Amino acid sequence: MEKAGTSGTKPNRKYKDSVFTTLFGSKESLLELYKVLHPEDTEVKLEDIEKIALENVLLIRRYNDAAMGVRDKLVILAEQ
Repeated sequence: MEKAGTSGTKPNRKYKDSVFTTLFGSKESLLELYKVLHPEDTEVKLEDIEKIALENVLLIRRYNDAAMGVRDKLVILAEQ
């Protein structure tokens, strides 16, 4: 018996991931995110942000959504 409202197509379970990575895909948006997470760091500049991709390193078949290096910090954010 088929559930009501299903058409046999599979849902896109990665939509949240793709929205998150799109929102934080630029250094400018990563800078704004960093400022929210670390309001005490008032001197951070765009030049201090390094966008990092760590695909399939931390967990099997999982990818980090946003990773950045900021001076001596590594910030990794993953949506689960």
